[in-house]
Amino acid sequence: MVTSLDFERLLCATGPFEGEILRPSDKKHPHNIAWIHCVGSRRVTPGDNSYCSAVCCTYTQKQVILTKDHDAEAKASVFHNDIRSYGKDFERFYQRAEKLPGVRFIRSYVSVGKEIPETKNVTLRYATAEHGVKEEEFDMVVLSVGLNPPHDFKGLASKFGIELDSRGFCKTNPLNPMETSRPGSL
Repeated sequence: MVTSLDFERLLCATGPFEGEILRPSDKKHPHNIAWIHCVGSRRVTPGDNSYCSAVCCTYTQKQVILTKDHDAEAKASVFHNDIRSYGKDFERFYQRAEKLPGVRFIRSYVSVGKEIPETKNVTLRYATAEHGVKEEEFDMVVLSVGLNPPHDFKGLASKFGIELDSRGFCKTNPLNPMETSRPGSL
């Protein structure tokens, strides 16, 4: 299992494997990859992040598209509870990823089963209305993690004169998300 940020580095030509997608554990090329959306976000339990980070769906779709560019035969399964397309033409980006051969978007919460010691593959359990509970094995699992404000967000905001929203992110204009409370910012 890797985080989405780790996977981003694997895709990068300046990354640890010079752009080749390899599992960090054994340097094998994964051909069947699962992404799990909303890791650490959109949870209602106390202390967890209840908000949607507004970027995870799109960066996951980008990673799926780039994975297919690296390996046209790769299989990609994206587990989500819904897809949110923020921004201009992001819905078309989702449609592009969804239409790629070997790509599945599965609406379901998922739980990690176990790592298989012999292969280092990981099993995931999930349920759908059509098929009930299923367990599948994947070569790699990518955790699409949400965003959190930096540790010293209050100090940084104070230093630069930027208002924060209730979650600790820069408060922006809903009609122009590039505009903060500080004139001339961004």
